[in-house]
Amino acid sequence: MRTLIATLRKSETGSAIIEYALVFPVFIFLLFSIIELSLIGYADSLMDTLGTQVSRWAKTGYDYSGGQTYSFQGSANEGFTPGSSGDYYSVDEGGNVVMNGREGFLREFLRGTAGRFLNPDKLLLTTKVYDQIEGASGAADATPYNVGQGMDAVAYTVSYEWDVYSPLLYPFLGTSTILTSTVIIQNEAF
Repeated sequence: MRTLIATLRKSETGSAIIEYALVFPVFIFLLFSIIELSLIGYADSLMDTLGTQVSRWAKTGYDYSGGQTYSFQGSANEGFTPGSSGDYYSVDEGGNVVMNGREGFLREFLRGTAGRFLNPDKLLLTTKVYDQIEGASGAADATPYNVGQGMDAVAYTVSYEWDVYSPLLYPFLGTSTILTSTVIIQNEAF
């Protein structure tokens, strides 16, 4: 019996599978953490794009109420089904989005653009209006969709709560993290 135990202690047969079994789960967790960090980086970039696009649409002062129709370009239009409606819009049978006001257009633009990757129900657009661009700084307060008047400076903040799924990221990000993009623009004279 002692010789069998001594032989097994000296034998290295099967040691590779044991080492593999110890290293593989760590490798998989690390791989999924890297993938999730990449997705968070992409979502953060998308938030910057959304903030820029929303501020570009809002600065013109165009009023989308009164039956004005607009057909989003590209994948943004896919978020709207013909014959559907929401708080700020309706969609005619031709697929054109009919907006009920400027604020409604901005809200539905966010939903239609981010809906393929981000959960649109978790997107938050807040604004803060300043008299002039020189005094504008920082993130917007919790005033939703106040797009200001002509020549006002407006800070647009788009926020999204990202749920973190990788346990290796919990010490750094917690179970969720807030992605934020703030863009400050000056409205055109309208």
